[in-house]
Amino acid sequence: MSAQELVACLCQEGDQHLALGEPLLATAFYLAAFSCHAPSAVRRVRAALAEAQGAPVVATLEAWCRGDSQIPAIHWDGMAVVSLTGTQASAFLATLCPDHPAAVLHSLASLLAQGRHQEVVQRCSTLLDAHSQQALELRLTRALAWVLSGVQVDAGVAGYLQAFATSAERTVAFVRTHQQPYLPMLISTLQDYISGRQEAEDPISQQKTGCQGLLGALDPGGTWSSALSPEALLRSGRYEDCRAACSRALESNLMGSQPQGERRAALLVTRAAAALFLDCGAQDLLQDLHEAFRQSPSGARRQFEVVLSAGDRERLLAQAQEAADLGFAHFQEAVRSRAELRENSGRELLAPVTRALRVLLRVAPPGVRPALGTRLAECLLLAGDAAGARALCERLLRPARPEDRADYRARGCPRDRAPLLALRGFCALHAGDTRRAREDFQEVVEHGPPHLGSCVRALCGRGLLRVLEGSAFLGALDYVTACRLQPEEALLIAKAYVPWNQRGLLLTVLREEGRRMLQRRPDLGLAGTQGRRSKAVEMDRPEEQEG
Repeated sequence: MSAQELVACLCQEGDQHLALGEPLLATAFYLAAFSCHAPSAVRRVRAALAEAQGAPVVATLEAWCRGDSQIPAIHWDGMAVVSLTGTQASAFLATLCPDHPAAVLHSLASLLAQGRHQEVVQRCSTLLDAHSQQALELRLTRALAWVLSGVQVDAGVAGYLQAFATSAERTVAFVRTHQQPYLPMLISTLQDYISGRQEAEDPISQQKTGCQGLLGALDPGGTWSSALSPEALLRSGRYEDCRAACSRALESNLMGSQPQGERRAALLVTRAAAALFLDCGAQDLLQDLHEAFRQSPSGARRQFEVVLSAGDRERLLAQAQEAADLGFAHFQEAVRSRAELRENSGRELLAPVTRALRVLLRVAPPGVRPALGTRLAECLLLAGDAAGARALCERLLRPARPEDRADYRARGCPRDRAPLLALRGFCALHAGDTRRAREDFQEVVEHGPPHLGSCVRALCGRGLLRVLEGSAFLGALDYVTACRLQPEEALLIAKAYVPWNQRGLLLTVLREEGRRMLQRRPDLGLAGTQGRRSKAVEMDRPEEQEG
């Protein structure tokens, strides 16, 4: 059967129902015919209009366009005719009566579908100024255009609430009939609006109450509301949609402010979880987690445990640790590659490292946190925050119980204290507290192995203090000893841990004392010292450039 033949059969059914005084069924058959072949259906109904029999058809189409009544289900030849919508009714009525107000709504819907939101706003405003008989429908269309534009969302919600207050039934019917494709987005927007009111601590505001009423009317079973929440999207595996939903909620609510506190922390943790499942890399998720714990430590931890399984948390910890280790290694390489001894380039590389360490300190097992805290203190010192690094060292060095102090003294310098003491010594040195620096360096040096790296740092720190006090030879001996133990570490300390305005003096003294040592003992330069000579050359290059 051709389309024209099918239309003829459907129109004949419509004619019969119209003759029987059943305009609803008649119009439904005409609409079905219009959806199959519009020109044929329009000719048939226009012929009925010419005979003054089509008025009930137009009235029925008007009611469907306004959402005042539902389109009935119809059957033909034993089959149900489906997919009859209010949008089709608007198009049919606009074709039958080009000057009919429904034609305007149909053209506005087409503009919305094309993304021409501002044009829709302007046309609706002009028609409303002219006191159009479809004021409610035009206000709802303009409100949708505002929401879709993304720049006047608050005005759009206000438009919906105004229409809902004027006529709740007509508003809900029109949205369901004419704005069905946009319903999920609209419900999400209303949810964000309510969340914004909650963050503003405005639990009894008229706007929030009206918004809750409209949301309940549009989504009485909570189907869309539940399905569109970030947590639900995450659980259903829609990770990209989850990230987008979190980002929308985080960017700004409809009152022009951003969610704060536990709500913001939960959204950030949820977005970080989605990034983890998408394998987007560590930096984005660590930035979100760092901000979440800054906003609300307790809220972030609760959400962290809710949205991530134990296995997921282990994977995230591994990624965070890897990011911290790689970032610190890149910084060390940048330090070794510095063209001048006195420069502090590369410090910006420590920002993501510090962020990763702060996250790890929040979520890592207690047993590994002391080492993480030590590395964080080191990063703070190397980034130029000597005061913050010293405060962290003091906190980490403080015994958990007062009775532990005597135990610390009896054991001397435990392995976990040596790195902190060496770091605190350099922090004190940066602050000009030479007494504290000397005590910390000396305590580490006196106990030496098994904390070799800390011993090398303490030797370099003590050697610098000796140089500053005028004991050039003893200071040089400390650096010679440090280079024998770990030459790479000694070079890194001279280029990064030593205050920039003392590196030139240190280099000059070491160079002069090294020459005197070689003059007194020429054999020192012949065996086992090639590596130390290389480090001396690396430190000497900047001075030659400056000279």
